[in-house]
Order: sequence, then structure tokens, then C-alpha cells
Amino acid sequence: HQQDLLALKHQQELLEHQRKLERHRLEQEVEKQQREHKLQQLKNKDRGQESAVASTEVKMRLQEFVLNKKKALAHRSLNHCLPSDPRYWYG
Repeated sequence: HQQDLLALKHQQELLEHQRKLERHRLEQEVEKQQREHKLQQLKNKDRGQESAVASTEVKMRLQEFVLNKKKALAHRSLNHCLPSDPRYWYG
């Protein structure tokens, strides 16, 4: 009788394990299908459509970068106009 109970318990544990494996396999399959669907949507998307919306931080960094480039360019052209010999800087 004890052996029958142990065998039954073991069988139930195996069944539960099989169910967990099957659930996991199904979840993975669903995730794979979702990824493939998203990829397909990206491939088929209209070229005129916006691809992404930049975050505020990205926009700020880009603006900072552009401003720094403009400042550097202005600084270079200003220095280019001035004589390079320091004796002429203060007239």
C-alpha cells in the first residue's frame, strides 16, 4: 500500500513537471511569434512613417551637441580672423 502511494505521488509529480515544461514551451513559442510579428511589421512599415520618438534626454543631448559644434565653429572662425602672433592681440 505504501509503495502504491509513493508510485502515485511520483506519477503526479512527473505529470506536474510535464505540465510546467509544456507551459514553458508554449510561452516561448508565443514570445517567438510576437517577435516575428513585430519584425514583420517593421519590414512592411511605410517608409514615410516615423520610426521612433526620441526621448527628452536624447533630444537634449543632441541639442547640446549641435550647440557645442556651433560654438566651436564660431570660436575657430573668430580665432582664424585674429592674428596668430600674441604680440598683435592687444594693439
